[in-house]
Amino acid sequence: MLRLMIKILEDNGYEVPPVGKNSCCLFHEETRASARLFDSGQYHCWSANCGVHFSSPIDLIMHIQNCDFKEALKIAEESYGYKKTTKSTINLEEFHSLQDSIKRKVIQQKPEDFLRVYKTLDELVSAQDLEKMKKLYYMLSAGQIK
Repeated sequence: MLRLMIKILEDNGYEVPPVGKNSCCLFHEETRASARLFDSGQYHCWSANCGVHFSSPIDLIMHIQNCDFKEALKIAEESYGYKKTTKSTINLEEFHSLQDSIKRKVIQQKPEDFLRVYKTLDELVSAQDLEKMKKLYYMLSAGQIK
């Protein structure tokens, strides 16, 4: 996945940061290193003004192209031969929509817990566990995340 993430960044004119080391974020101006491209292919910026995070090529394309999940999937398939076979497109669309909703809810309700909740969300994204993501969302909605 790392190679595909790097290819997408390069194809869109971004200078690829060193893998596994903190660097300046690709998506906002800054003078201090606040982001990292992990060897798993995930990318995260810890800046409170940015907070960009990608855990899949689809997430990255959605951000760079400012498009929805279906359009990003189409770009990934046509431009990179990307195929997502573990879940149906409908479930993946729901999955990514829920992921975005959780991010927004955490930022709105519990910004001080963003990194802790985000780590949990990252694990659920990696496992593609839609049911646990729904539970996390409902817990956030009910104010049960402490």
